[in-house]
Amino acid sequence: MRFLVLLSLVGLFFQNQPKKLIIDITQIDQLELSSISYKVIPVPLKTNKFFFPNIDKVFLANENIYVLNIYEENGTVISQVLKFDLAGDFQAQIGEKDKKSQEFLRVYDMKYDIGTRLIHLVYSACNRVYDVDGNLKDFYKREDK
Repeated sequence: MRFLVLLSLVGLFFQNQPKKLIIDITQIDQLELSSISYKVIPVPLKTNKFFFPNIDKVFLANENIYVLNIYEENGTVISQVLKFDLAGDFQAQIGEKDKKSQEFLRVYDMKYDIGTRLIHLVYSACNRVYDVDGNLKDFYKREDK
């Protein structure tokens, strides 16, 4: 899983180059990052508050790394949107909390709009839009429900 994080970061650093990379995880072949990139910068995520058994998405925006971590623990699906600086130091958890339990609501997906520089989080009944600092900017109900 750390390999996927590293691969995502490499892709983000080279967004200006119009290349397409398709990785078929059913293949047993090993992929060497040096074969697809000129420069690889590993960023270890430093936190003892969270663990990362299944990082789903990673993107780089505004000099920060955003990670969508989704995993199952004791039959409960847990999702976290975590913000790290480029040194890998934990900055914040982004998202909305349940009013009763004060637990973060489950995030199903995360997108970043380069044009508006806003983060879109997909929840079960709605979507919420945040700035890169995690401040709620917009809220709208999903039409596909």
